[in-house]
Amino acid sequence: MELIVSILHLRRLIEMSLQELVAKKLQLESKWATQALSQGRVTPDMKWIDIELKDVKVKINDQSVEDARKGLLDIAS
Repeated sequence: MELIVSILHLRRLIEMSLQELVAKKLQLESKWATQALSQGRVTPDMKWIDIELKDVKVKINDQSVEDARKGLLDIAS
């Protein structure tokens, strides 16, 4: 079940713009920090947030590279 959820999550990330990805990253970081302050320890839920954050960061990097390539190709045209 977790694998299916993870695959669906990755599919949603692929379809997001860079701005949406950055907003998602900030939302997840805020959620993690809020839980850390209220619970005082790292919980299993927070570990899943960490995993999702890592996925978002990878996608932000990939999208930035893709956007840069498009920009370079547009300039060369």
